[in-house]
Amino acid sequence: RYSALVSQYSRYIRAVMMNVGGIYLTEVKPGTRGENIVSVPGSVQKKSLKWVLDQIRSCAWMDEESVTGTFSLRPDMSPAIQYNLALDLFETSENVVLSSYVADPDDAYTLRNWLDDMYADIWKSTISGKTPSRCDRFLQNLYVAYLTPKAIKKTSMTSASTSVSISGDSPYLPSVDHMVDFGLDQYGVL
Repeated sequence: RYSALVSQYSRYIRAVMMNVGGIYLTEVKPGTRGENIVSVPGSVQKKSLKWVLDQIRSCAWMDEESVTGTFSLRPDMSPAIQYNLALDLFETSENVVLSSYVADPDDAYTLRNWLDDMYADIWKSTISGKTPSRCDRFLQNLYVAYLTPKAIKKTSMTSASTSVSISGDSPYLPSVDHMVDFGLDQYGVL
C-alpha cells in the first residue's frame, strides 16, 4: 500500500507538471470553430511550476517514522521522489520553448519566464538571507548542474564557448542558431 501511495503521489505531481510547457491538442474538423494546437495559458504554467516546486519541498511526510518504522529495511522515499521529480521539472524547459512559440504572444510563458520563476523559487531562501533547507540546497545544486553545461555550449554564433543554448540536443527544438537565422526569437531573449 505504501509503494502504491508513493507512486500515486508521483503521478499526481507529474500530471500538474504537464502544464509547464504544455500544449492542448484538439482534433478540429474543417469548418468547425477552434484551434488544433493551443498553449497552456501562461498563468497556469506559472502556478503549476510553483505548485510542483512546493510539492518537491514538502514530501518528507512520506518518511513518517510512525508509518515506515514497521517496514523492512528500506531507504527514505522522499529523497528519491524529490530527485526524480526535480529532474523531470528541469526537463520541462524544452517543452516551454516549444509551447511559447505556439502561444498567443500576449500570454506566452517563455523560457525567460521559466528561468526567472525557477531561479526566484529555488534561490528564495538564499536571496532572503535565510539558511537553505536540505531540499533547497539540493535544488540549488541541481539548478547549477543542469544549466551550466547548457550555458557554456558552443554554437556557430560565436567563437567563444559562453553562448547560451537551452534547447539541448533534441531534434524537435530549434537550436539557438536556427532561432536567430529564421527570426524565431520573437521575445528578444537572444
